[in-house]
Amino acid sequence: SPGYVGPDGCVGTGPENTAAFLTMHGRRYYRSRDRLRRLPDDGLVYVGRADSLTKRGGAWVDLDASEAKLLALPSVSDVALVSGESLDAFVRLDSLLKEPVSAVLGQIQSSLGGSCRVHLRTELPLHPATSKVDRKQLASQVADKQAREAQHALLLSTNQWRMLRSYISWYVPLFVLLAVPSCCVNTFGRALMTVLARLLTLPYLWGAYLYTVKSPTWDRRFWSWPVFPLDCMLLVAALVPATCLGALTAVACAVVHWGRDNDKT
Repeated sequence: SPGYVGPDGCVGTGPENTAAFLTMHGRRYYRSRDRLRRLPDDGLVYVGRADSLTKRGGAWVDLDASEAKLLALPSVSDVALVSGESLDAFVRLDSLLKEPVSAVLGQIQSSLGGSCRVHLRTELPLHPATSKVDRKQLASQVADKQAREAQHALLLSTNQWRMLRSYISWYVPLFVLLAVPSCCVNTFGRALMTVLARLLTLPYLWGAYLYTVKSPTWDRRFWSWPVFPLDCMLLVAALVPATCLGALTAVACAVVHWGRDNDKT
């Protein structure tokens, strides 16, 4: 066989099309990458594709078997698994879906494991020559998405670092101004302990805030404030009387404990 013949009648040439051919004993063979098992009577049984095996978590996973498992779900019409840095499942659901999409996604995740990323599609791309699912195009989509995510993460990290440097420029003077009056009234050692107590209270306040904003209503209220919410936590830690720091820390710890016990995510 000269290779795949495209819709225009041209025979596939080039490394991507000829690499699967080899010559042995004067004859030309094509590596189809089908896996066969030899029977005791010298018969052969088809057991899957060689390129459908991938290693996830130290164990080999048969993508064909996983796809068959997903296709057995009543709400799944078509599926294609792509393995790379992560395992991505491209799923086309039945047009007459009778159960919530969230329930179907839960079934898919339980079948493949929590590390799999599920992408819902109305159609899966087909290869023009073979009419099979074009996995290279799906892999390209995954690679493009990962590149965008990496670029966004880099941009976010850069902006956060700039914000941190701008905050430091006035956070330090703020604490110095708080420490100076305390040093004038109290001894230096006591004033230093008060500043340290405020610094120790601050992480608990931020933790309590992060658990509180999981409520959409509170989140909208916080972001409508003219001052950034985390800055408000800083001002609370800086301005609350020193005698109330213990009680404030206890309340923040209680909120964090409650949030961890009720965390459903």
